[in-house]
Amino acid sequence: EGGRIVDNVGVDDQEGERENLFVSGMAIDVAENGEGYLYWAYRSDGSITSGIKRLKLNDPNAEAEYYIEGVEAYGVAVDNTLR
Repeated sequence: EGGRIVDNVGVDDQEGERENLFVSGMAIDVAENGEGYLYWAYRSDGSITSGIKRLKLNDPNAEAEYYIEGVEAYGVAVDNTLR
């Protein structure tokens, strides 16, 4: 059917004196029933808050939300062991 924009944030930009890293890593956490989230680490250029964001899978009305706000992560990983 096509894609959709899930979060209107910047992308990597390699111009200037330093390289800006915006979306610096992604991970999918999905259960056997297909429920789960897509997580991504976002490092802001100062226009919005940095943090770990997420989007609920299999929900066409899902909105991107902060999972952890105010951190500057270079990546994100998911431990697939249920605890």
